[in-house]
Amino acid sequence: VEAIWGIGVQKIQYTDWLTERSDADIWQYRFSSFSSSCTEEIVNCAKAQLDKPYGFFNLNLNDSKSFYCSKLIWYSVFNTLGLAVDNNPNPERFIWYSPRQLMGSQYLEPIYSPGPYGVSSANV
Repeated sequence: VEAIWGIGVQKIQYTDWLTERSDADIWQYRFSSFSSSCTEEIVNCAKAQLDKPYGFFNLNLNDSKSFYCSKLIWYSVFNTLGLAVDNNPNPERFIWYSPRQLMGSQYLEPIYSPGPYGVSSANV
């Protein structure tokens, strides 16, 4: 389940998602601290947002009217487990919740990294 600019929240097969980004650097993480049943609940919460619009400037992380990618994850975890993945339960933010912030979560572990985040492997 993903929030895509111009499209909104959609469901896409992981292999198709990777194929569409074959020229991109992709950092992959997974939840390390949650049981499989908790992870399933998080995914179900994200699925409940299908077809909602993309909303990059919707800075309230607990507002379900629109989503961007990392906000969808924060929202889904918070609304299923009552846990803020960045340890900040205040959903009102002054800037967007970035993938870099999400990657710093103690609840996630890296499973693949092409190098330092934000630095293209083509430039390394």
